[in-house]
Amino acid sequence: MADQTIENQAALRYVLDGITFAPSCLDMGWAWQIETIPDRGWFVNTTFRRPDTRTGEIGIGTGRKEFVPIGASESAVVKTAWLLAELIVRHELMEAFMYKGVRIFDPHRTVEELALPERTKKAAVL
Repeated sequence: MADQTIENQAALRYVLDGITFAPSCLDMGWAWQIETIPDRGWFVNTTFRRPDTRTGEIGIGTGRKEFVPIGASESAVVKTAWLLAELIVRHELMEAFMYKGVRIFDPHRTVEELALPERTKKAAVL
């Protein structure tokens, strides 16, 4: 049986609304946002409950946007939603994982900050 193709926002919303999470530590109040790109498709992202990385206050976080073209299959939409959720969980784990009180996998570091240890090593050699 072939997947349905997603031709409009209502069909996209229908598929996204079919995604649920079993009771677990990942019950983060997931919701899906859709932004229309006329005549091309949609950007989809997810929102979720989480503590703010700086204040610790519980709020709503937003994930990255992924493009779903008009004509995408139902499977493509579900797999894109999986990817978006997986990225959020990985991001949150990177924020929460600490060693000796330091967030060593901070996903908010810039490329410049991430390159600093290597640049420091090279500068010490010179």
